[in-house]
Amino acid sequence: MLDRLLKLRWPVTDVLSDSQVTKPSDRYLDLKSEQGKLAEELVEVLENFSTATTFLSYEENVSISAVFPILHSILDQLEPDVSDSGIIKQFKYIVSSEISERFELKSLHAAHPMLLTAIIDPQFKNLTLGRYTETEQEALKKVIIELLEMYKEYEEHEPASHEPSPSVVKRPKRLTALDKLLGEEAVVAEPSLSSELEKYLAEPPPPRRDNPLVWWKLNAGCFNVVSFVARRLLCIPATTTSSERVFSTAGLTVTKLRSL
Repeated sequence: MLDRLLKLRWPVTDVLSDSQVTKPSDRYLDLKSEQGKLAEELVEVLENFSTATTFLSYEENVSISAVFPILHSILDQLEPDVSDSGIIKQFKYIVSSEISERFELKSLHAAHPMLLTAIIDPQFKNLTLGRYTETEQEALKKVIIELLEMYKEYEEHEPASHEPSPSVVKRPKRLTALDKLLGEEAVVAEPSLSSELEKYLAEPPPPRRDNPLVWWKLNAGCFNVVSFVARRLLCIPATTTSSERVFSTAGLTVTKLRSL
């Protein structure tokens, strides 16, 4: 909206200054010079949000694993600059604080799908773990191994048809307070599972333009448990934008105006 207003600023000014079109009482609607400068600064800051929204709204993208890297990238862009005005600095501070609080970015919680899917996405695993110290990385790996162990239990009891029956499948225990594991000694998983995770993390990431689902299809045999988790979690959409668009289109199509 602000970008469009800035592009049409001078035609709008001409219309507002034309006494034959605009009432004198409405001429105050024209942007003042300081308001125009502030709008330009806001557009520059909000461009990152526009790009992120567009990417996460694509229907064919693996979107859930990109949320964590995108949010941290936005937070990096929201760092105050010496050339920022006081209002822009305040705006950046408020927005970054709200993002960190809403998505719990300041706490390590590997059980959160946003963080876990970023790590099991081969494109973002190194980028995600690289944001933490070696001690924090080890804590995350312990929790991830614990989660993989629970998923492995589910996989071993899942029928080959991938249509589990409640009477046959033994469901894993419900995850409760896994964040407390970060302050306690995590349960040691099987060495094979730990080595599988380390081997996966050591693999070079594929090009960013490649589909991570295709990568997992080709490498599933090398990482049995991690690939099983990837199939279950990477299909989660980051937003409901796609379904909302479908209903919005249907609402515009099935309308009384079309029957007149």
